[in-house]
Amino acid sequence: MPGIAEIEIGQASARKFDLIEQKIDGSRHTYQNGKIVSDRGINRGVDRFPHLVKELAQLDIHCRGEVAIPDGNVLQLNAGLNWHKAKYYIFDLYSVNGIDFTKEGTLAQRKALETIIAKMNFTNILIPPKFGSFQEGWDHITSRGLEGLVLKNDNGGIYKIKHMKEFKAPIVGYEPGSRKGAFIVEWNGVKCRVSGTSEDYVRRARNMIAAGQQPCLEIEYLFKTPDGHPFQPRIRRIGTMEQLTS
Repeated sequence: MPGIAEIEIGQASARKFDLIEQKIDGSRHTYQNGKIVSDRGINRGVDRFPHLVKELAQLDIHCRGEVAIPDGNVLQLNAGLNWHKAKYYIFDLYSVNGIDFTKEGTLAQRKALETIIAKMNFTNILIPPKFGSFQEGWDHITSRGLEGLVLKNDNGGIYKIKHMKEFKAPIVGYEPGSRKGAFIVEWNGVKCRVSGTSEDYVRRARNMIAAGQQPCLEIEYLFKTPDGHPFQPRIRRIGTMEQLTS
């Protein structure tokens, strides 16, 4: 989500937020005038999600939300056989019945959305689950392996925290690139490509190999793909396995 700052667990647990919602893992879309449009400007209400438009069309509403498979991930949403299972989770309310909500705070928008959802007999239009505290929300996310939380203040400050998994694995190869190359690591018998490497990481890996050491990476990721690869893995640290596990 552009404009939303990431926050660490320690910071999040020590601060107070006006609204704590589940972060939905899907594809962001805006709805208005019978069209549900992706961030790329593509109307997906005809080819992919007509069932969502059918319900939204019962309202005079302009809003933004996440199209997603309940408790699923974006790869599941992208699979055509799952499009009919998608729900629309509204998190931004711009207007409803001609009433402008763009200048209203987070809590007023949430209250209006709760009222709308309670009145309508929707099957596929939802709002993200909310929690009474950070710990309640974090326990919910981690126990179910979900993406994370969005932490909102009524003055407009919005933060996100993701439930990242991690693993440590030896580097077994390197692919140079025009800007940033990619390391190849071997994890549980699967060779995985980790892109976004910096020149410093490459230099340190080469220095370790020259010194007779096996370079390894500590990597974070959100979930595994069906073929066992980490989805969008990011490097945390580089070092020997002993250094990374000590």
